[in-house]
Order: sequence, then C-alpha cells, then structure tokens
Amino acid sequence: MDPRTSANHGTGQRTRQRPAVAALLGIACAALLAGLTMANVSFLGAKAPAPFETPPPALERGEFTWSPPVAPAGPILVVVSLEAHA
Repeated sequence: MDPRTSANHGTGQRTRQRPAVAALLGIACAALLAGLTMANVSFLGAKAPAPFETPPPALERGEFTWSPPVAPAGPILVVVSLEAHA
C-alpha cells in the first residue's frame, strides 16, 4: 500500500505543519533581508566629524560637526534632535 494515498497516513498532521513551516521560512527570510539591509548602517553614526562649515540640513543621518577650538575649555552641551534628522 502506498503511504501517500493511505487514509490512515495522518495528512491532518502534515497540513498543520505547513503553516508553521511557512511562518518560520518567512521569519528567516525577513531576518536575512533585514540583516542585508542594515549591513551598511552604523548604529553609532559617523566615526569622524563632517567639516564644521557643513550646514545642518546637508548632514546625513548619524553625521555631526565638531570644532574643539570654538570652546577649548569648560562644560559642553550636546543637543540631539531626532525630529530634525527625520
């Protein structure tokens, strides 16, 4: 008797496994795509400053300007505006 055509083969179990396998395959593909997409994005931003004269609208996401001679001593205040970068 061919197990593929047998009524007692348990096709219900196989049918229930297909959505789970499809979901896992979808998650794996999404994770792979996200990894490939994010490979060129630095979470820490630029490693070196852009020229100080660069206007803020010309900066890319994660870029910054820095000019230590502007304030050689004293406290420093850093303002990060995600809305301005969006």
